Amino acid sequence: MTECSLNSIRYLRHIDLPGLGFDGQEKICAGSVALVGIGGLGAAAALYLAGAGVKHLILIDDDKVEESNLQRQILYTESDIGTLKTTASQQRLSALNSIIHITTHATRIVEENAHGFLQSADVVLDCSDNFQTRFLLNDVCCALKKPLVSASVQGFAGQIATFKPYLGAGHACYRCLFPETPPKGMVPSCPEAGVFGPIVGVMGVMQASEALKELAGIGAGLTSLYMLDSRSMQSKTMQVDKNPTCQTCSKL
Repeated sequence: MTECSLNSIRYLRHIDLPGLGFDGQEKICAGSVALVGIGGLGAAAALYLAGAGVKHLILIDDDKVEESNLQRQILYTESDIGTLKTTASQQRLSALNSIIHITTHATRIVEENAHGFLQSADVVLDCSDNFQTRFLLNDVCCALKKPLVSASVQGFAGQIATFKPYLGAGHACYRCLFPETPPKGMVPSCPEAGVFGPIVGVMGVMQASEALKELAGIGAGLTSLYMLDSRSMQSKTMQVDKNPTCQTCSKL
């Protein structure tokens, strides 16, 4: 008897969904998702992934909880200030769903450890806050042939896309969208530009949705770049074309 069978009441609302059903939920309960960054994006995504019964969550973050995080990083409370985010998030997620397995890495993901951290994941969520990490995750996910769900926020706006360049023609990677790091000052950091708390949650929940669809094998991935301005609630999508000279995915 599977974990989903034993917990069918817990996941009943998924099992009742046409197109997802018991078979899709079984796949979710057998899946593994790596979250790189457990800040605003990762906090929201992790809660929904744990609630959905993803078997294995891999949490990668070297930061500690700070008071300024609490405006948007909903995994944490005031009592967590000064605690490693990996420690605090593991405690909260285990309390939400005690059956899932959680692996934590309280270190920064770099070229030397990225393959080892990500190779067991079925889906990778880029919840980071810098281009260096985003490029690294893109390159490693291309090499490992893993779907990469990348999101970012700035001010009141957020954007998200799912990259699967290993599927061939028509499927771009993150470097096809951003070939290189923008010039310094062109993209302000969160401390410089500020960030509207709810837009971080919206993008993080969308990342969880993309991951669950990938695990269950349902729906279509968000292969276009989706952009949302929370001030006007206007959204738009932009097709991301595969770059035939991309240094990462052109030969896939």
